[in-house]
Amino acid sequence: MFLHTFSVGIFIAFFFSTANSIFVNEYGRDQLPYGYLFGGLVGLLVLNTYAWLQTRISFNLLHRGVYLFLAGLMLLIGGLSHLLPQANHPTLAYALFITIPMLTTLTGLEISGLAIRLLNLRQSKQYFARINAGLTFASILGFLSIPIIISRVGDLQYNFLFLAALGALIAYGVLGALLKRFALLPLPAPNQDKPSASSQRIFRNPYVVLIALTIGISIMSIYFLDYAFMDSTQKYARELANNKEEQQAITSSMLSLFYAISRGCVLLVSFLSGAILSRLGIRFGLLITPIVLVGVLVITAVLYLLGEMQAEPWDLIGVFYFSFAFQKMSNRAGRKGLEIPSTRVLYMVLPPQMRSAVQTKVDGNIDQLATP
Repeated sequence: MFLHTFSVGIFIAFFFSTANSIFVNEYGRDQLPYGYLFGGLVGLLVLNTYAWLQTRISFNLLHRGVYLFLAGLMLLIGGLSHLLPQANHPTLAYALFITIPMLTTLTGLEISGLAIRLLNLRQSKQYFARINAGLTFASILGFLSIPIIISRVGDLQYNFLFLAALGALIAYGVLGALLKRFALLPLPAPNQDKPSASSQRIFRNPYVVLIALTIGISIMSIYFLDYAFMDSTQKYARELANNKEEQQAITSSMLSLFYAISRGCVLLVSFLSGAILSRLGIRFGLLITPIVLVGVLVITAVLYLLGEMQAEPWDLIGVFYFSFAFQKMSNRAGRKGLEIPSTRVLYMVLPPQMRSAVQTKVDGNIDQLATP
């Protein structure tokens, strides 16, 4: 499973960095809220289709089909960037950006759904974060390689999507080998008091509602923080650049380096998460990220007030960039290293036949609905 998540990390690195940097340079901050909104709507459509397919096609076909879909989408958008005139590229950038919530959630559902069928409760609590570290490690390598590629051959822009497609195809191959070698945990027979997995029945369960609220609040904070970070990144890159082409290259390099460093923090927390959660408990894993986020926001407000009080005001563009970068980095490390593994363990308490369906409906729908 580590090799599988590693190949998914290759896809994430080249897709995520490309989609963000191109969109920010084409549209700036003004279109970010609309991009998030349309991304949430697209995500609802695709992820509910995924949930519908869960009950109609085999586990193997569904999970392997995810990566064929990802590879095909990257090849399509990358190919269109060469076929369409330059005047159509802003529309292409918008289309690519609104797939971010859907594709990141879809890969997360596939990986955690696979873990649910291969690992028991004890194994999930002990190994899930370490398995997911493969994605983080590959993302670090991918994000670090982007500035190197740009410095040697220039900003490839949409051509990075072909490397993302390669990562998705590798994930498809590794997943096929994994499913052939290891048996899935059996589900109870349908007549063994099987609870209904319909959306209406699921969200009547107070336990599931609490999970959904936890995830929803977390996702909302991520998008508000992401908006502030992307806005400060664009302004800082514009201050450093002499023209639009240079701004595009600087933005790509800044985002890639940031995501590489933040993934390094995630990797460290992921390797420690097993010991942390075993000693401090799931409650700590769920609460530490919002507590840190509130603390850093207070520090940012204090820095702003101190800067305004100086005889010569500080360069607030730089101050805000590094402040929001630190907030986003700590949020990503805490959420991916502690909060998400803790949430996955919460699903393991549910009856086995409900886990995948509940996770898809809660994670998939709440992730998209919580998008501002």
